[in-house]
Amino acid sequence: MAEAQDEIRAVLRRRRHVPYSAPKISACRQRRKWRPNLKQITGSVALLTAVVSSIGLLVGGVGVMNIMLMSVTQRTREIGVRKAIGARRSDVIWQFLTEAIVLTGSGGVIGVILGIGISLLINLFLPRLPLRFRFGLWSWLS
Repeated sequence: MAEAQDEIRAVLRRRRHVPYSAPKISACRQRRKWRPNLKQITGSVALLTAVVSSIGLLVGGVGVMNIMLMSVTQRTREIGVRKAIGARRSDVIWQFLTEAIVLTGSGGVIGVILGIGISLLINLFLPRLPLRFRFGLWSWLS
């Protein structure tokens, strides 16, 4: 371990044009020392992500609810005609439930496609960015 750290310090001195007579470069840190901080930061980021996504889901649910409420109030005649023909209440509920599922599902698919497209454009036009935008199957399913 000490030999590897010495090699890393030598490379850093060459890249930064630091003479060997200068004080010791302490850019080498062992991963064992980072582990507690890394776990704490990762936990905090995960908690923040969960809170923000929960708020987003709540706002999205309220938005879909309002859209469906407006759809039902604007289509009361259609509902009346369907009931007069013989549709049951459950048939009408299933119609609007299916409409809400299609609406939210298509919005989700469009969002995933836009997210992938934007990340590919960022990777294409900013190739020297230190952070590469990647996406996996887990991100599509969440």
